Amino acid sequence: MNTEKLSYENLICAIISFLLINGCSKESPNEELSKGVDFPDQESWGVTIILTDSSIERARVKSGHLEKYNQKQHILLDENVEVDFFDKKQKHVAVLNSFKAEVDQKTNNMKAVGNVIAISDSGITLYTDTLYWLSLIHISEPTRLLSISDARISF
Repeated sequence: MNTEKLSYENLICAIISFLLINGCSKESPNEELSKGVDFPDQESWGVTIILTDSSIERARVKSGHLEKYNQKQHILLDENVEVDFFDKKQKHVAVLNSFKAEVDQKTNNMKAVGNVIAISDSGITLYTDTLYWLSLIHISEPTRLLSISDARISF
């Protein structure tokens, strides 16, 4: 019986020693992952963000998922993006839908990508794969949309 107890204690000591020796390493798993991958500083689901100029709402952006990168001052929206645009009197002027969008927080410029559909309140519809919304420093100037890919417009 003493030999059984002794071998049981030896087995437990061997298992604990194995776990301690193999559990300690120079790099933690988080350090290994962060070497080649840029992780967001913040992440949210079901979000609405408001882009303003001089405290005047210019765009209201909704998305299923948001990733924010503080150092780059960059926001990535990557689930069913919907953007409502407003004029300088904060009157709704257009809506945009896309698969993804990126917002440069330094300028508030936005790039919408993937099956982009922009519909103005006057009834004009624009279809394209990539569309840029250029936020302007002077709010008296009109909002500018720019597409560098093929676009189709319907009235």
